[in-house]
Amino acid sequence: MDCKQRIRDIIEIRLHNLGLRQKDLADSIGVPVSTLNSWLRLGRDIPAQYIIGIADCLQCSPMYLLTGDATEQIDPATLVPHEEKKDADAIRGISDDALKVGCLWDGLDEAGKAIILGDIYRRAEAMTMASDALAGEQLRAAK
Repeated sequence: MDCKQRIRDIIEIRLHNLGLRQKDLADSIGVPVSTLNSWLRLGRDIPAQYIIGIADCLQCSPMYLLTGDATEQIDPATLVPHEEKKDADAIRGISDDALKVGCLWDGLDEAGKAIILGDIYRRAEAMTMASDALAGEQLRAAK
């Protein structure tokens, strides 16, 4: 995938994940919806002066927008306005680490998600087997 297509895909994904419309983004950066549509649908170049504004609206870093590097994706503090963050996290029970993991997960394609899930299932099975073995040893030692 070329850089321009990756940027367009990231914009589309972030719009969807945030529940925003193209009009919301266009209004935020001060361009007509038709201009934004020409960038996203027709593949026209997005002028550099709009990248920071797009990233701000999409609550991600400009570096993530340009590179797709998930480690640069989202500062969890920007997911919820600062004054509401503590209450929202307490209500949902989501830690900053959990938000980071969720943001990284959203940045993966389907193949990446399948690889990660496979690894998680293998590790969970190994841990369960080790726990069962330990419990068996403790039971035998108690007799």
